Amino acid sequence: MSPTAARKNAWRQRLFDQQRSLCHWCQKPMKLKHRPNGMPTRDFATFEHVKRRRDGGHMGEGNVVLAHYKCNRRREHGIKVHAARNGRPSDLGKAARLPREAVANEHA
Repeated sequence: MSPTAARKNAWRQRLFDQQRSLCHWCQKPMKLKHRPNGMPTRDFATFEHVKRRRDGGHMGEGNVVLAHYKCNRRREHGIKVHAARNGRPSDLGKAARLPREAVANEHA
């Protein structure tokens, strides 16, 4: 494993522990294991930039959280992903389609 990969894995584990293994968006449990073919599962804990890098966000503490692979991809494709409210997970199946700018501005 390269030094960069080792640092990312350690950072992912630290965030995973801080978030108590819960997705930043839907508050459901995440996993740290990939499929046997190396691809992430839908519930894999991916790095999520609260303010996207292309919108001026940085790769560092305070702007990076962990989110499910599926939640991260939905947000990347402009589908609104709600954080849990009142301790109940949001229903990602009913997510509204939004322009990328609206999703980005929601967390600016």
